Amino acid sequence: MASKSISSIRVRSDVPDFISAFGLTVCSSTKLSDQLYEVVVSTPEVLDNQTIRILLPNDYFTSGNTRRYPVLYLLHGATGGAADWTGAAEEITGNASLIKVMPNGGRFGFYTNWVIPGSLYPQNWRTFHMEQLV
Repeated sequence: MASKSISSIRVRSDVPDFISAFGLTVCSSTKLSDQLYEVVVSTPEVLDNQTIRILLPNDYFTSGNTRRYPVLYLLHGATGGAADWTGAAEEITGNASLIKVMPNGGRFGFYTNWVIPGSLYPQNWRTFHMEQLV
């Protein structure tokens, strides 16, 4: 009986593979439009799952996975959320070939680690953003 060799075929997907890394665990990812994705992650650094919106450049899927892109992080203000920059990010950056990342910063996280004696849950927003997300 002759053996057959099966070569692997790489299929290009138009949906990025968001992976768990750096202490972040990807819980879900949703394609909101051709270029906009919403990723929900968990981390022991802050309470509850956190939402991150990612807007990819127009040429992302046609670049052949050979190109590196600059990243712009858009941070919302107090009581805001990851969706606050949606729409405005596209208007502000136009067709600029860069990746826009819009993370949740907590209602009053102010992007810093909280030092509250007796706090019932972690509020390490700086660690989440600067050491895990970036």
